[in-house]
Amino acid sequence: MFVAVDNAGRKVNPLDNNLDELRLMSNSKQLLCPECLTGVRFAAGPRVTAHFKHIHLLDCTYDSEPETAEHLKGKMLIRNWLLEQFPEAQVEFEYKIKETNQRADVIAILPDGKRMAFEMQCSKIPGSVWKERHALYKSAGIQDFWILGESVHRYGKSEGIKDASKHQLVSLASAIYEEKNALFFLDTDFKSFRALYQHKMSYWHSDTIIVVHEEGFSLNEAKVYKQFIGTDRIRNEFKSWYTRKLEVEQEEKREEERERREREISEKKKAEAIKLREKLTSEYIRSLNYDSLESVTKMMTSTEKEYFERLLKKHGFSDDNFPGVFNVFTDYNYLFRTPSHLWQLWIYDKYIYRKSPTFQKIWVPKIKDEMYRLREVGVFHFNYTYGDDHFSFAIYDYLRKLSSLGIVEKLGYTTKYQQVIVNKLPPLTGPDVHRDVAFHLSFENDALLIQSARKKEIEESFLFYRELVEKSY
Repeated sequence: MFVAVDNAGRKVNPLDNNLDELRLMSNSKQLLCPECLTGVRFAAGPRVTAHFKHIHLLDCTYDSEPETAEHLKGKMLIRNWLLEQFPEAQVEFEYKIKETNQRADVIAILPDGKRMAFEMQCSKIPGSVWKERHALYKSAGIQDFWILGESVHRYGKSEGIKDASKHQLVSLASAIYEEKNALFFLDTDFKSFRALYQHKMSYWHSDTIIVVHEEGFSLNEAKVYKQFIGTDRIRNEFKSWYTRKLEVEQEEKREEERERREREISEKKKAEAIKLREKLTSEYIRSLNYDSLESVTKMMTSTEKEYFERLLKKHGFSDDNFPGVFNVFTDYNYLFRTPSHLWQLWIYDKYIYRKSPTFQKIWVPKIKDEMYRLREVGVFHFNYTYGDDHFSFAIYDYLRKLSSLGIVEKLGYTTKYQQVIVNKLPPLTGPDVHRDVAFHLSFENDALLIQSARKKEIEESFLFYRELVEKSY
């Protein structure tokens, strides 16, 4: 122990009292243990750090653990350093904390009542024991600083050679670093700190090795800040690092929030798209039996209607012979506001009809770009709720359906290139067959076709029309 009391109950210690006076008091048995109030003796010498020890071995917890010279010297250095740091504070050795029955190596009680406990830890206690002691300090509202003896520190090795960037951590040091993001080692001979900080860390190498750039500074340079011990330079570096860290964390949170909102919007759009597809599917099936070209044009803008009627006249199409291949329902029809009759007929007229062998390849991005251009003059309209580019999904799906009739064929592994196989559709009069072809192309692998009462007739119409297409090769 480093503190004793005299017969009057006054505290004495080797720093504030004359050593000869303490020896005299010890010899005259005037020194007592502050805990059990039994006699203690004073010891000091060239090879012995001044301290007090029970005269008789008693069941007293005060000095139940023998203190090393490093521990005793460390406490003295810390106490003197704190007196310089906080001249207005009450600084005491081995202060007993009534709330937790702990005894701090050194405590600093500031004028505002704030208490800071400083522990000079030289024995390698388990990390679990440290966590219990730290929790007790926290429960008492005391900020605790743990300073390890230089004897606890060891460098790691790389290829068998000491590596100054690697630091071995015993269980105690690991527990402190994980909680406080800093470690302090005090060299009592050179009166200097070796410090490891989170903002200097590279990474954990293993459970017991940390790779971090160490900071070294003298005890005279050291200052106590809110959370750690360091210098003004280190504090400024930490503040810059911490500011950047907070900015990154805040940006990550903002990004997570953006992604969350985007997911919500995406899920909402998907749900809306499913409902819209179900509605359009129902409307499409009803329209197959009752709609005429005149009724279709009523759903168009004046510009769309004018363009559509021009194409009908060019190809000689009417209600009796309008091909079902231009009334195909895809999973992405909802991305178009323009009726499928127009945009599907336009694809045929622009990229398939009477194309010579030299120009019999279709590149889908070109179709999309041309549709964008025609959008500017009001020929096509898209559903902007789901994004401009997404309407190309309907184009890809439509060309895939045309390939089942042998009109086009995918080139290679990509669907962006299509080869035109038939550049003119065979003439066929009879709206019933065209309705069946449209229904088959729309729902070829769908339960709507499989469960249809007219499944057989629809398939026969489709096969009949496909034979006419094949004869046009």
